[in-house]
Amino acid sequence: MIGYAVVWVEVTTDIELFSDGVTMANSTPRLLLAILLGVGAVVGGGYLWVSQNEEVDTYEPVDATVVHSELGSSDDGSYHAAITYEYTVDGQTYESSNVFPGPGSRSGNDPQGLVDDHPEGASVTAYYDPANPSTAFLVKERSVLFPVMLVGVGGLTVFVAGKELVERFAG
Repeated sequence: MIGYAVVWVEVTTDIELFSDGVTMANSTPRLLLAILLGVGAVVGGGYLWVSQNEEVDTYEPVDATVVHSELGSSDDGSYHAAITYEYTVDGQTYESSNVFPGPGSRSGNDPQGLVDDHPEGASVTAYYDPANPSTAFLVKERSVLFPVMLVGVGGLTVFVAGKELVERFAG
C-alpha cells in the first residue's frame, strides 16, 4: 500500500498529492515514513531469508513420529497443515509443530498434500537445532517468494520515495 502511494506521488502532476488534502509542503513526513517502512521491509525480508537458510543448512536430521496431522482453517478462510511430531535427542523427547524452517508459518502451495504425506503415526525425518534441540522443522524447503517480495517492495518504495525527496530538496 505504501509503495502504491509513493508511486502515485511520483507520477501525479497536481499540487494536492492525496485526496485528504496533503500538499507538497506537508507530504515530506509521509515520504520519510515510506522510506522507513521500505527499509524495514528490506531488513525483514533479509532476516527471513538468512534465518531460514541457516536453519536448512545447519539443523541436524532426526527420526520423528507424527502425532497429529490435519488440515486446519484460519479465520480468513485459508487452509494450513496442522502437523505435530515428536522426536528424541540425547534421550530427551521433544514435540514441535513447525512444518517449515524460519520464522512464521506457512503451508506451501498444497496444505492438503502435506497432511497426506505426513499422516498420524508416520515415521518421518525432522530437522533440529543442535544448539537448541527443542527447535525443529519438518520439511527441508526454502521459501523464496515472501522474503524476495519484501525486499523488492521495500527497495522499490525506498527508491521512489527517496527520489521524490531528493528532487524536492534539490529542485
